Amino acid sequence: MFNLKQEMEDKGKKFEELVHYVYQSLLSLEGRDIQVSRDIKILGKSGSLHQIDAFYEFELVGVNHKVAIECKNHARAITKGSVQEFYAKLNDLDNCIGIMVSSSGFQEGAEVFAKHYGIELLSLGELPLLTKVISAKIGVILPNEKVLGQPFWTLMEENNGQVTGSYIIYTHVKKQNFYLFLSKKTAEVVCEKAGGVVRGISHLHLRVLISFAELHELDFIFFPYDEKLVLKLTYEDVKGHFLYI
Repeated sequence: MFNLKQEMEDKGKKFEELVHYVYQSLLSLEGRDIQVSRDIKILGKSGSLHQIDAFYEFELVGVNHKVAIECKNHARAITKGSVQEFYAKLNDLDNCIGIMVSSSGFQEGAEVFAKHYGIELLSLGELPLLTKVISAKIGVILPNEKVLGQPFWTLMEENNGQVTGSYIIYTHVKKQNFYLFLSKKTAEVVCEKAGGVVRGISHLHLRVLISFAELHELDFIFFPYDEKLVLKLTYEDVKGHFLYI
């Protein structure tokens, strides 16, 4: 007898297995020592358990980063509401990058919301793009020249035009600080003296930077206008005033 429910469950399981297989293969090909987990439950900051279709972690510049992959095997395009639910899950996991894969694409509202919050959306037919997505999602932790300063700009070490993964540190009274600028022009003026390159800090980068500062007990040297006015901010200050949920 035809069992529609069982068929849908089998299709969903095969879809998740396909995504897991592709990601595991990609990570092996890239030579990264990362183990992908499939269909696991992870405890969030709130104390809630979250089911994750595929998940992996990696360490970069001393901070542990997480990537959660959500698989949607629906007959219709994924709605904005589904992406919002995924975003809430990511936020509760803390410092977690999100990738959502759909068998039937995404509605326009879902795409707009995901783009704003840095969630990568892929349709089933785009799975060959996963190699690029993996690189982009890891690379996004380190801002390149295309990233706009929303909300800030900072200084990073560079070697032959490529960021090394290290932020330039300003030491004051035996305390180490990251640079934060509201103005790219001010950042460029300071950069001429401090060295390195100017890079934009998006909201995602700010999350990473705050996590790094908290881990290593670093603070921020903040230039709100020009190079003459300088404020000292703790990572708690930056987190409380500039990091939106």
